[in-house]
Amino acid sequence: MCKLRCFVRNYGRDKIIDLVQYRRDQQVQKLAATGTDGLIDQATKKKYKAGQRQNRAYIERIQATLGVSSTVRKALAIREQIGNI
Repeated sequence: MCKLRCFVRNYGRDKIIDLVQYRRDQQVQKLAATGTDGLIDQATKKKYKAGQRQNRAYIERIQATLGVSSTVRKALAIREQIGNI
């Protein structure tokens, strides 16, 4: 988390999206190198989907308790958008 904060301070928030895309490209290349070509088995997919449902429910509870003009709410929205890229 500290490295991410330093990255934001040095390069700005716009570069975070580039960083996330770079990391995802690296992961895809790693999967292609192992011969899986980005295929995900069903057990891993189920675990991922269950985690997503839990995260969504948690975010809904948090947003219900935050005010409309809260900066925390804006930060959560940004994180959600980064996660959807």
